[in-house]
Amino acid sequence: MDEANGSVESAENPKSSRRKARAAVLRLLYARELRGEAGGFTPEDDFTLHDLLEVPRDDDHLPYIRRMVRAVEKSAAELDERIAPLLRGWTIERLTRVDRLILRFAAYEMLREPPEEADDPGAVVIAAAIDMARVYSTDEAMPFVNGVLGALNRNT
Repeated sequence: MDEANGSVESAENPKSSRRKARAAVLRLLYARELRGEAGGFTPEDDFTLHDLLEVPRDDDHLPYIRRMVRAVEKSAAELDERIAPLLRGWTIERLTRVDRLILRFAAYEMLREPPEEADDPGAVVIAAAIDMARVYSTDEAMPFVNGVLGALNRNT
């Protein structure tokens, strides 16, 4: 029991844990793009992941994080082709780096690896992407991300 707030301590919430894993994916994608890297993991990625992002070396989500980073990078051109027609007056190149990465990551997860535990996987992915936009982008990004991914979800 946590005496400070009177609550019973429990194992980490799986949704919170997946949220942290998604944040690590986005942040690692961002770092790798800034460094101009793609492909295999480098020692810099391990440093970024474990030391800067503070993902424990025994974290259960490490395979997911690594798989998603590789897959989003490998599929970037294909994902951009799926996203571009939904941007309405924008181009992929005009998007901020973080918004482009959020859209790519969410599109990949929605199209290729939807959350199995969800009744509505598209809605779960969209909510996660909006949450990432809230934390890592601007207030204007949240409805934009919602609109683009909502259209993608309807078209799949």
